[in-house]
Amino acid sequence: MKSKRHYPLDLIYQLGPPEGPRFSACLKIRCSSLIAEILMKSPQSPPAILEIIGYSGAGKTTLIERLIPYLRRRGLRVAVVKHTSHHHEFDKPGKDSHRLRMAGAESVFVSSPKMVAMFREVASEWPLERMLRLMPRRVDLVIAEGFKNGEHPCLEVFRRGLSKDLISRGRWNLLAVVGDDPGDLEVPYFSRETIAAIGELVIEKVVKPCPQDDSRRFYENNFRSRPLRA
Repeated sequence: MKSKRHYPLDLIYQLGPPEGPRFSACLKIRCSSLIAEILMKSPQSPPAILEIIGYSGAGKTTLIERLIPYLRRRGLRVAVVKHTSHHHEFDKPGKDSHRLRMAGAESVFVSSPKMVAMFREVASEWPLERMLRLMPRRVDLVIAEGFKNGEHPCLEVFRRGLSKDLISRGRWNLLAVVGDDPGDLEVPYFSRETIAAIGELVIEKVVKPCPQDDSRRFYENNFRSRPLRA
């Protein structure tokens, strides 16, 4: 009796089983359809990421604070990661959680009926991608504030008098500038009051999925006309 052979799904998808080309073609089409459906509808798909950058005092947090309610009204679930270059003690000295960490606990979770928090010492600053692993699964958009050297689509908040020029001038991932007009722009410019227009730009250029392309090529092809940079 001939034993059945089992093939990994990815091998079948790429090469097809050896029993016949017609079955192989049908299976490929079905697998392709299922994969596309999973990519488009899976609630565990990674969220879109928008970076908000600018010098301290430019109004980054204020912009995010005003943008979130608009995006929520448009049906999006939003999370925020805020970067700081200062060495803050987030845990409050004297509190039980701080005392337990000082006693030697590697990490301390604080749980209540409404909130949960974790306090943990780290040897070096975590990259954004590592923090994204801790995000709730059902989040549509993560707004990352203050990651000046990121590789995700970004808005720069510019305030005349704080700096002479943009942080991100000439970068492939700059979507638009918000605040004062620095002049000589290749991207759209928005005043601080045009929250709806900024929100629609974010939805159109960041949130809408494109499973066929990697994120960098997608934003180049759909927003910028210049060629990819190394």
